[in-house]
Amino acid sequence: MFGLDPAHRTHWILDERTCSQMPNIGTTARLVRIDLCTLDHEVVWEGPRYGNFDKHWLSVNHGGHVLLTGSSELTGMHVMVRFESDAYELGSTKAVAMQFGQGSLPTQPLIDEEGYFFPAQDAAGRFHPVRVQALDQNHPNGISLESCL
Repeated sequence: MFGLDPAHRTHWILDERTCSQMPNIGTTARLVRIDLCTLDHEVVWEGPRYGNFDKHWLSVNHGGHVLLTGSSELTGMHVMVRFESDAYELGSTKAVAMQFGQGSLPTQPLIDEEGYFFPAQDAAGRFHPVRVQALDQNHPNGISLESCL
């Protein structure tokens, strides 16, 4: 999965790999940011892929922040994490906001001037759309990327 941030000329990749050195871990997920001008890159995050969410999307909001969204049909939940970084400094990326919500997502959320629109649906397939203006800046449990993958 990939996302392009044209304002900051960066390319983002979310992938997973089998960890042959540590078979007890199984699969690891990794989020990578690539500078399109210099082709330098940074691994923003890498860790075990627990499989909590079966669908993932990368997107960019109007402020140029990269968003990682996950959705789970099994648990009927979705999550979005916003990342901020200095456009010209690799190594500056950090997760700054997280939003959990009820309902799985059949498609990625829509992002517009009004905020974020999640087309959430319950286990029976009934839609319960959710609109939020901003993501939760101070999530009570902190921001755990492990829980999003």
